[in-house]
Amino acid sequence: MTGDGLWLTRLTGDPAEPAIRLFAFPNAGAGPNVFTGLARRLPGWIDLWAVALPGREARFGEPPRTELAPLTAELAEALLPHLSRPYALFGDCSGALLAFLVAHRVQELGGPAPVRLVVSAYPPPDIVNRTPRELLALESAEFWRRLVSQGRIPPEIAAVDDMREVFEPAFRADYQLLAQYEHRPMPPLNTAITSLFRPGDPNARRHAAGWAAHGKGEPHHREVGNGGRTTDSPAALGARLAQTLGDLAP
Repeated sequence: MTGDGLWLTRLTGDPAEPAIRLFAFPNAGAGPNVFTGLARRLPGWIDLWAVALPGREARFGEPPRTELAPLTAELAEALLPHLSRPYALFGDCSGALLAFLVAHRVQELGGPAPVRLVVSAYPPPDIVNRTPRELLALESAEFWRRLVSQGRIPPEIAAVDDMREVFEPAFRADYQLLAQYEHRPMPPLNTAITSLFRPGDPNARRHAAGWAAHGKGEPHHREVGNGGRTTDSPAALGARLAQTLGDLAP
């Protein structure tokens, strides 16, 4: 794997002229490796880069970030040198909010708009999300029980004391980031927003319409997977992303 040495990890090969660069933002507590299965299933014209946040994987020795605005600004600055080709952003679960905010920051800095923002299994930014604050208020044992019950982490990880000790700081830091978010009106992004959802999600159409209002164009929503996390079905996710971005490639 390669990257910019800090904020971005390149998970695919090094095509000379990729049609689209895809920057993927992981869910709370996760790092670039959550997208390795996806990287193996994307067509060669998509160049996949994953966002690498402090406090996990290769950046485990760094303290996790807990201030949202500075983090968003640093990520936007990290992306700017790599936006010479058409690009898209993909945010998985809570990564959707971070991808949305980074897209806005890039737009404010005068950078090019993404060809598409794709979000997965997260409510639109103007809907109050109480989950992060609720999770932060829990003691460690209940915190992990809730993560497992909500499908946010595999039970085999939560069952090991040493693993919980390793992962809990990053999880709590990410939920602290989410908990401090307060929506303020912003100009719509100069791109359409596609919302991915799990089968049977009763909020799918409503959330897709809500997300679409923060971009341009009609709502786009597509079903992915078999009811678990979208990253748990990398083949289906890769196919949906390729389908979504295929018509946008130059």
